[in-house]
Amino acid sequence: QRDLSSSVKGTATYRDDLKYQQHDGMKEGAAGFLAGITLFSVFSAAFMIGLLLFFSREFFKNAAKTLDKQPWMSLLIGFLYVILTPILFLVLLLTFIGIPMAVAVLALYLVSLYFSTIFSSMVFARWIEMKNKKKWNAVTIFYLTLGVFLALKLLWVIPFLGWLARCVLIMMGLGSLITMKHQVYMKNR
Repeated sequence: QRDLSSSVKGTATYRDDLKYQQHDGMKEGAAGFLAGITLFSVFSAAFMIGLLLFFSREFFKNAAKTLDKQPWMSLLIGFLYVILTPILFLVLLLTFIGIPMAVAVLALYLVSLYFSTIFSSMVFARWIEMKNKKKWNAVTIFYLTLGVFLALKLLWVIPFLGWLARCVLIMMGLGSLITMKHQVYMKNR
């Protein structure tokens, strides 16, 4: 190796602050990424809420009535749905004949979990409307549902109690939808 110390003039200075600038850039990038995901989540939820309001006139109103009459039963049904559906999927998967049914059950389960916050927000928005003895227009229900959706999302910020409250509210919403759907099925059978 060649010694270059005689041909290089000047001094080298170690700057400790430069390493923090790199970390700040990474933090800003992560914050921007999270902000982008949050905006995407809110806009996609708003789009889905709009579709649900357009295509379901009385569905979520009836689920809100069920939630009002049977809140604890709705919670129990929602809890059982979340816990027992994967078990049903595994049982169906073990039988050769039940594999197509298992795939359908799993698909329905994953879709319902993915949209569970939106579905529950719709139920609770209609429940708030009913409790206030109002008949709000679609725009008001849209914004109320979006507000409930954001409130449910923000519950994740509160450690443990927020998570628990969010899970309970979502299971109540899902349970009321399942209960109402079952009642409609039994009536029309």
